[in-house]
Amino acid sequence: MDFAQDGNVEAAGPRIGVAFERQFYRMGAADAERYRREGLPGVHRGTRYAQPLPRNLSFGGGVSAAEARRRISAVDGRYTIFNTTNIDRVYGRPAIEFRYPNGTLDHRQIQAQIQVANAVVHQAAVIRNDSPQSPFTPRFSEYDRHVCRFDDVSAEMEKQNFREFLDVLANPADRLAATWLWLRGRVSQE
Repeated sequence: MDFAQDGNVEAAGPRIGVAFERQFYRMGAADAERYRREGLPGVHRGTRYAQPLPRNLSFGGGVSAAEARRRISAVDGRYTIFNTTNIDRVYGRPAIEFRYPNGTLDHRQIQAQIQVANAVVHQAAVIRNDSPQSPFTPRFSEYDRHVCRFDDVSAEMEKQNFREFLDVLANPADRLAATWLWLRGRVSQE
């Protein structure tokens, strides 16, 4: 997530989380073993410890980075899809926790989840409102381009939203890791 100290909090990080929320849950549901054995995707464990982001999340130009972090974690403290409560940590290292993936012991799945999370953090750090990659991250006001966790969307719309997510990732290896996870997971409607 991008929490630039320059006040540019409409930058890519939070926008990536809002616009592609459903895709994160789907990638987080990956079950490589079930997919290998049965040809079926895994199901996400639910949102008890990984609440969706607020639907009305918006920052505008005058919001500080600290206020943006507070709004992201406002749903249920640290139990949001992206836990930002320790980003300003005084002791130890600052941290953002990606809470959406299901647990697994499959090393390929763990590596792919880390690779995608790292790619998202990297892109959030380099994409700004005025950068050429900015159109790949829908603005908060572009609701028609957002696909949230509980949205009832067609399979085609979900695929299109995932393709847009892949456009955010700059590295072909990161895109491949995201696709590997996406194909092995699904989002159930709770």
